[in-house]
Amino acid sequence: MSRYLDMVDSPEHIKKLTLDQLQSLADDVRQELIQGLSKHGGHLGP
Repeated sequence: MSRYLDMVDSPEHIKKLTLDQLQSLADDVRQELIQGLSKHGGHLGP
């Protein structure tokens, strides 16, 4: 599976993604947040 977070480099790139690609990007962002918060503490809401 591709990590869209690593591929996106501008807002224009995000605007060109399909709905499935946007969902994958959102999943990537969520995983990065969870990993960061698990190391440094904090709260992640729903």
